[in-house]
Amino acid sequence: MFAFLYRFLIVLSVFGSSLALSEDGVLPVRLYNSDSYPLNLNMSVLTDAENRLTIEQISSKDHQQNFVVNRQKILNLGIGPSAYWLKFQLEYPDSYPNTQKTKKLYLEIAKSLLDTAELYSLRPDGSFSMQASDLSRDFSKREILHVNSVFPIEISLGEEKTYYLKIHNRATSIQVALYVWSPPAFVEKVAGEEFIYGVFYGSMLVLLLYNLFVYISTKDLTYLYYVMYLAPVTLFQLIETGHGTIHLGWFLTVIGKEWLASIIWVAFYFGILFFKYFLNLKKEHPFIHKTYTVCGQIVLISLAISLFRRDHVSILWVTSFALFFLIYAMVVSLYSWRKGNENAKYFFFAWTLNIVGLLTYALMINEVLPATAFTIASAPMGIILEALLLSFALANRIKRETSWTLNAERKAMRHMSRFQSIFDNSLEGMYQIDLNGHTRGVNHSMATIMGYNKKSELLKHKNVIANALFDTEEGRFGRILEDGYLNADVEFSIKKSKPLWLSHRAKMVFDDYGNARYIEGTVIDMTEEKERESAIRAGMKERLNKELAISSTKEKGQFLSIMNHQIRTPLNAIIGCSEILHEKSYSKADKNFYIDTIVNNARSLLSLINNILDYSKLEAKKFDIEKIDVDLEEIFNEIHKYYIDVSSEKRVAFDISYTGEIPAVIKGDPTRIAQVVRNLCDNAFSNTDTGSVKIELSWENDKLKIMVSDTGRGIKKDLLDNIFYIKYAPENSGLGITISRNLVDLMGGEISATSIVGKGSSFVFTISAKAKKDSALIDIKTMKNSGVDEYLEFLENKPPSNKDKQNKKYVPIIRGIVYLAEDNIVNQKLITKVIQKTGATVIVANDGVEICNLCDIYLPDLVLMDINMPNMDGLSATKYLREKHYQIPIHALTAEVDKDEIDKALEAGCDGVLSKPLNKQNLYQVLEENIKSSSKLATGRDEV
Repeated sequence: MFAFLYRFLIVLSVFGSSLALSEDGVLPVRLYNSDSYPLNLNMSVLTDAENRLTIEQISSKDHQQNFVVNRQKILNLGIGPSAYWLKFQLEYPDSYPNTQKTKKLYLEIAKSLLDTAELYSLRPDGSFSMQASDLSRDFSKREILHVNSVFPIEISLGEEKTYYLKIHNRATSIQVALYVWSPPAFVEKVAGEEFIYGVFYGSMLVLLLYNLFVYISTKDLTYLYYVMYLAPVTLFQLIETGHGTIHLGWFLTVIGKEWLASIIWVAFYFGILFFKYFLNLKKEHPFIHKTYTVCGQIVLISLAISLFRRDHVSILWVTSFALFFLIYAMVVSLYSWRKGNENAKYFFFAWTLNIVGLLTYALMINEVLPATAFTIASAPMGIILEALLLSFALANRIKRETSWTLNAERKAMRHMSRFQSIFDNSLEGMYQIDLNGHTRGVNHSMATIMGYNKKSELLKHKNVIANALFDTEEGRFGRILEDGYLNADVEFSIKKSKPLWLSHRAKMVFDDYGNARYIEGTVIDMTEEKERESAIRAGMKERLNKELAISSTKEKGQFLSIMNHQIRTPLNAIIGCSEILHEKSYSKADKNFYIDTIVNNARSLLSLINNILDYSKLEAKKFDIEKIDVDLEEIFNEIHKYYIDVSSEKRVAFDISYTGEIPAVIKGDPTRIAQVVRNLCDNAFSNTDTGSVKIELSWENDKLKIMVSDTGRGIKKDLLDNIFYIKYAPENSGLGITISRNLVDLMGGEISATSIVGKGSSFVFTISAKAKKDSALIDIKTMKNSGVDEYLEFLENKPPSNKDKQNKKYVPIIRGIVYLAEDNIVNQKLITKVIQKTGATVIVANDGVEICNLCDIYLPDLVLMDINMPNMDGLSATKYLREKHYQIPIHALTAEVDKDEIDKALEAGCDGVLSKPLNKQNLYQVLEENIKSSSKLATGRDEV
């Protein structure tokens, strides 16, 4: 009857408690004689997103309505910056079997190493008391020494108390299991936990030491990577669960929870290395090996980032990566197992256990699975099971490899006996050297080839083979290390004897793991064969040189024959007319004719000499092509002005036409473009007596196309095919066509010719060029001349230009002083005569020293400086004058007009260059530009 009454009272009290709900609808927990009371289903939760609320604010009516009743047996709050407030009530009923006036209990948050864990209890006066049990306090200063947050609480008989618990974690997830314990039960529970975790950490320590010892014994990197993988995994569990850290408080000040993401990335990195070595992915599955290398690079980058960003985002990223990588590793191990990899079988089962544990734990952290005792303990359980199984797998691997090694050694011994006979008796030299170049073994033939009577003598000189066969400028040793093989012919001398030629074949020998072990190779003495080949090549070279010499002599003879004709023709006219001028019986008109003939033929001879010099530079490949602005309008206007005179004299029409839109300025070499066009025009006029000569320009796809056509005599087919080569060219084509072909080639263009005998010829060349940015288009116009009358009409109607100044009757009138530095007496008199016609005063200096002395005394209006002079050359004199800061115009006089000579003169300080033989009009132009003058057209005044 008493028992029944007792049960009735218990049921009645429970029924009554259902009626005593708190304001937020949560029942208070009634305390009787139980050892523990779970509080999770009897509490409500409020999220403090900014972690700013105080207990006064939380307890106010404004925030009481924000509390939400918890329905989870283990509250999973995940990872984030928010703080959380838990509210619960405890009641110590004044009813049977409670008899103690005050009940002492422990309130435990079953989560270790919380950043913030503060318990607030309401006092009778309405204020709150606060206890803290978190990382802000050292373990030794806590009231209850435990890794979890534990608070001692007291409650009086018949009292009902309200508690607020604030929790916050920065770097790890929060799973809250809230319990009230009686002190004896809590001590018993702690003892059980410490035993379990002691077994776990002890097991992990044993596994670490065992595998480290195996690595030290075998030097197998697989074991080192396994140890480096287990160490951070164990450290992660130590910090995450907290068990054991109570004895390592100093350690948490160095590596705390904020480093968890970095620790996990380290574990992943060495886990990847272990995975690749354990399954031998580089050899068995090269593509998968590459993917794991990429994963390793991602891990290293993430590790570097986590060192600077130690927050909940890093934890979320590493757990998300774990979801992918753990599944991928399991799939790869299963695939490798199916492909016959024995190690993959053990790895698959071990990794599956790890995956189940870590995946369960990761899903719980990401709030996909509820937080239970199993999900919380899943990670350490999976890790220790995986570690045990992999350790057994590594031990089994050693056993299998030992068995394989023994079998391989037995087979090797059998093969070695057969190989040794072949090795020793081979006619080919055979050797083995290690990666340091030391000889490991040779056969008798190798010793003989290297100049030794016995193998033992050669083996005493460890590096002689490596030095002879690999120590070369071609880097053969580096090549075989990189490529794994080498095929080469080697020449070397033995003890100062004649050189030997060896055909050398070598390859790198690797072990089962792909590591290079040594080099083995063979050599064959092929000295006699090389000597025969050398003799044959020497004979062929001698015949070829002889043929080239004969061909060169023949070509030089042909060239000299052509030049003989080209030079003698104008010389004949010059000498003939000069002899006639010595006579007295000729009219003034005849005199002018003979003088004009001498001048024109002298200019033709000068042009020929210039062509010969250009041709020799082209043959010697000493011609430079510029890439500067080319004003097409200016070039072709000058060409038109020049050849309109020629056309009027020959009574041949001349025309320049432009097809389509052509940029006015392009990038190229203006001098060479003009030279090619002039050469083609000279050829056209020389072969055209009636009709016309025409130049056509067009532009398309960044290419300038120029065609020079005539209605002259034409060129025969057999001559046309070789028109651009001097040794095959017709006599009247001269060097201009050949030079044009070479110049077009240098400018990266093409040139071609077509012709019909009796109807004329066409020469077309194209060059690639870029139009200058923002260049205008050529103002298209056509200028024609069909006879002298039209030409004179053209001259009468056109405005004055520089062309008038090129008329031989033009002499400017100058008032000034000109210093002439010239050592040649004939040139002194000739140039002085020309300058004095202008009215200028000329003072002659015989060398550079004299011109410097003259300038030191008095500065002239202009200095004409010859380059080659005795005592002091013109360049040195110019440098002297410029160093003296004399601001006078200096123009160089030289017969060398190539680019290098011109550049030297300009660099020395010259303002310009005049070429010899001197062109009077160019000289007059320089005088006008540098000396103030008043000029006029001196009509009826002859020049000498």
